[in-house]
Amino acid sequence: MLLFKILWGLNVIPITILIYYLFIGIGDGSVNPSTIIYWLIIFLGLAVIMLGSIWLKSHNHLVLSICLLLVLTIPSLFYLFYASLFFFGNGRVN
Repeated sequence: MLLFKILWGLNVIPITILIYYLFIGIGDGSVNPSTIIYWLIIFLGLAVIMLGSIWLKSHNHLVLSICLLLVLTIPSLFYLFYASLFFFGNGRVN
C-alpha cells in the first residue's frame, strides 16, 4: 500500500511537468491544432495509467496496479538520473 502511494506520487511529478509544457506551448503558439492531437493522446495514456491503477487497487489487484504505475515510474527515474548526471557533471555525460 505504501509502495503504491509512493509510485503514484512519483508519477504526478512528470504529469505536472507535461501540463506545464502544454500551457507554455499554448502560450507561445507551438501547440497548434495539428499538434494538439498528439498532446491529447499523451494525456489519454497518462490518464489510463493513473486512473487504471486506482481502479485496479480498488478491485484488490494491488500488484497489477503497482506494475501499471511502474510503466511511467521507471522511465521517469531514468530521465531523472540522466538529468542529474548532466546537471552535476557540468554538462558532460561521457
